[in-house]
Amino acid sequence: MFVKASVPVLALFGLVAKASQSVIPGYNVVDVEWQVQVTAGGPTVNVTGTVEEVYAHLKTLNPDFEEEFPPVAHNDVLEARGADYTVQSYYCNGPWPTCSLYRIQQGVSYLDGVPGRPSQGPGPGSCGRVSCSYNSAIYWCNDNNYQYTLNSFYDIASGANFIGQSCLTGTDSTSGQIFYTDNWNVIVRADSC
Repeated sequence: MFVKASVPVLALFGLVAKASQSVIPGYNVVDVEWQVQVTAGGPTVNVTGTVEEVYAHLKTLNPDFEEEFPPVAHNDVLEARGADYTVQSYYCNGPWPTCSLYRIQQGVSYLDGVPGRPSQGPGPGSCGRVSCSYNSAIYWCNDNNYQYTLNSFYDIASGANFIGQSCLTGTDSTSGQIFYTDNWNVIVRADSC
């Protein structure tokens, strides 16, 4: 059963040196590190992995995690933040193997509920796998030559949702990449997880 909760991110997530298991040609893929609270008002811990792995780890550290940190409501403020970025281009499928739209939508829901502002190390081609479930992954990539920070995790979720809906093949398969004029992009693809 899918349960949505908000991860209390107290700082921007960073990148750790350990590379992801997946390889994306032309991109430097690194694991994402999240700084999160385990208990309400408690200290923060660093957890490495996708948003799904972070949730699972936090629930082992604190079985009451979802009760202490209820879901963050999606609201008009987040909608407006997502409008700050202009799509440059997108393409469907391409080199990316297709994955489950249903699982991508789950990842979108997780990311949409995460408070804070994601930051990605300098590129070009610096990517972090922010979501992966049942072999369906969402990557966020920075093509700027400096660290780049988005307004919210909703921005990544919005890009993944756009690809999911615009690049649908059949009833539940999708993949693609969306590029923004601010030199960042989101990849939706099959991956091992």
